[in-house]
Amino acid sequence: MYWIAQGVLWAWLPLVMLFFLWMSPRRAVISALLVSWLFLPQLGYTLPLIPDYTKTSATCYAIILGALLLDPKSRILSFKPLWIDVPMAVWCAVPLLTSINNELGLYDGASTMLDRTVQYGMPYLIGRLYFRTPDDAKDFCIGILLGGMVYVPLCLYEVRMSPQLHNMLYGFSPMTDWNMAQRWGGWRPTVFMRHGLAVGVWMAAAAALGFWLWRTKAIKDLFGVPMWVAAPLMILTAILAKSTGAIMLFFGVSAAMFAVRYLNTKAFMYALLLGVPLYLFTRVTQIFDGETFAQWLGSLSPALDDRASSLEYRMVHENYIVGHTAARPFFGWGGWGRAFEVYIPRYNSRAVPDSMWIRSYGQNGIIGLVSLYAMYIIPPIVLLSKLKTREWASAKIAPVTGLAMISLIYAMDALFNTMLNPVFIVATGGVAGMAASLSRNPASKPKPLSSRDPVGPPSSEGGDELTDGADDILIDLPPAAAPSGGPLVMIDPPRRDGPMRGGV
Repeated sequence: MYWIAQGVLWAWLPLVMLFFLWMSPRRAVISALLVSWLFLPQLGYTLPLIPDYTKTSATCYAIILGALLLDPKSRILSFKPLWIDVPMAVWCAVPLLTSINNELGLYDGASTMLDRTVQYGMPYLIGRLYFRTPDDAKDFCIGILLGGMVYVPLCLYEVRMSPQLHNMLYGFSPMTDWNMAQRWGGWRPTVFMRHGLAVGVWMAAAAALGFWLWRTKAIKDLFGVPMWVAAPLMILTAILAKSTGAIMLFFGVSAAMFAVRYLNTKAFMYALLLGVPLYLFTRVTQIFDGETFAQWLGSLSPALDDRASSLEYRMVHENYIVGHTAARPFFGWGGWGRAFEVYIPRYNSRAVPDSMWIRSYGQNGIIGLVSLYAMYIIPPIVLLSKLKTREWASAKIAPVTGLAMISLIYAMDALFNTMLNPVFIVATGGVAGMAASLSRNPASKPKPLSSRDPVGPPSSEGGDELTDGADDILIDLPPAAAPSGGPLVMIDPPRRDGPMRGGV
């Protein structure tokens, strides 16, 4: 059945082009992203002069071509970079500077830069192009939730029967170490992704998004399935995916999000957002080496021995890589595994980079590390600083802040894992554009707070009182449509498809 995997991968590019003929461009983009990431095989081909042909690169090529050739209102030719796009531009360009600095040659730097542009730059650009308004964000959120719900029965099957679906459909398994598929006395699902950790963070993000949009009443049902059914199902599946880090991220980030709504404070969200660069600073400077903490964690209970040993293993290897990269602190060692050519006597092996942050630091130094995490962290911070607490959880803006939550979850997961997910990068691009473009209608006047206005948590019955504070927010305001007065949420001109159905 290996021929099925080959056929599907090569047929994917023209099939995505057909999506643009069958449906509206925005829905074509959402469908292509989700179907490819959730169901296409873990297979790739090395081609001359261009990056490897994988499901990610094929989807990006197809969407860009579809936008240029089949989208009559394509925004690519009229795209204007914003200041918030600088981190992504630096992250894509830094491999060239690294190769030159390490005398690896211009060709090496250019090829690595091109590969990173396809993996990161193109998905980010797609997010900037097609998800610029709250309505766009809501459609994207519905697509992510639908992808999460589709994965529920597939994950539950593999929890019971072991990770076999990829092998059953495509004739081979992408897993190389079956010990990684066993957790908590059972199986950890991989479905059609590369690793169970990727499934874990995917389900955790979908569950967090579903719970957020349900409780903010932004989406009340998902194609006929009530959110009070869909959200708990995804939460349960995220827990059964047995990824400890992803489960902790779900609860931690969700708690911070709801603190904005129910406690009327941004402090917890700021703490998480600013905690990411603080953690990176302490690890790069070795103020926090992590080894002592891992040993202390293991001493708390025998049940934690396995997790503590895993954490200590990661920390030891990261510490050796940090020490090795001190010789190339600004631009790193470049590719070819040069950053990880350090022997660790304790484990009788060379350094193993498990997390995205240590890979980026070792390969591209401080410049690469700062640009990568600035790309994920700055958009949610800008959004949080511009929105009032009541607006953060309003039904109109909740899809936007929900995508920001996904960006934060992905950034925090990358502190410990390396699980590339183009859907999350697209979400980051969308949040970046909306955060930078968000402004207030100068013609609107704030409504005075009377004694009858609600000041506490929203009622659990009836409508959503939090919508009042979002009515004067402008996102992606066309110059010709500038309002003469009165508050509104400005979105793109009406499209022939309208918003996707799912909880209006």
